[in-house]
Amino acid sequence: MVPTTHPWEPQDPEYRNGAHLGPAFLPWHREMLMQFETDLRAIDPRVALPYWDWTEDAPDPLNAPVWQDQWFGGNGRQDDHYRVQTGPFAHQYGNWPVPAYPENGETEPGLKRQFGVLVTSLPTSADVGMAMREWLYDTPPYDSVPYTRGFRNRLEGWITQRGDSQVTTPGSQLHNRVHLWIGGNMLAVTAPEDPVFFLHHCNIV
Repeated sequence: MVPTTHPWEPQDPEYRNGAHLGPAFLPWHREMLMQFETDLRAIDPRVALPYWDWTEDAPDPLNAPVWQDQWFGGNGRQDDHYRVQTGPFAHQYGNWPVPAYPENGETEPGLKRQFGVLVTSLPTSADVGMAMREWLYDTPPYDSVPYTRGFRNRLEGWITQRGDSQVTTPGSQLHNRVHLWIGGNMLAVTAPEDPVFFLHHCNIV
C-alpha cells in the first residue's frame, strides 16, 4: 500500500498509511474487504463476508457466540504463549499457520489472543451513537489527536476521554478498542492473521 503521508511527515508506512489516521480509513478498508471477498468467491462463489456487531456482545464479551468452538475459537492461554486453544484456527490443529515474530518478542508460532488485558470492555451502542452524531466526516489536520473532531477520527477510536468528556470508558474507543480488547495478533500489522479481523472491519465499514 502506498504511504499517504504529508510532505513534512516521515516517509515511512509504519507512520501513516492509507488504511489509518486519515480520511481514507473507511474507503480503504471497504476496498480491501471487497477485494478479499472477490478472491474468496473465486474459490467458492457462495462466500459472503459476515460482520460482527460487537455492541451486541459488549455486556458479556467473553461469552460472545463468535468465540465458540465451531466459529472462531476463544481466548489464548497464558501458559502457552497466549495461543488460541479452540476452534478451527487453533495452532494445535495445524490448519492456520501463523508465524512467530521474534522482532516483537514472540518465539512461538500460532494465532494469539489476550482478551480484555489492555482494555476491559468492547464498545457499546451508545459509543457508536456518539460517532453517528458527528456531522463532519473528517477535519484538519486529519490525524489521531483526541481533539480532532469528525466521524472518521471518532469511529477509528482516537477521540478519547482526554478529548471529549462524554466518552464513558478510558482508553481507545470503537475500532481501536476492539483490536485492543482481542489482543494478540490483533494488536499490530499482524491483525489480518486473526480471521475475526475481517468480521470486525465488515462491521466498521
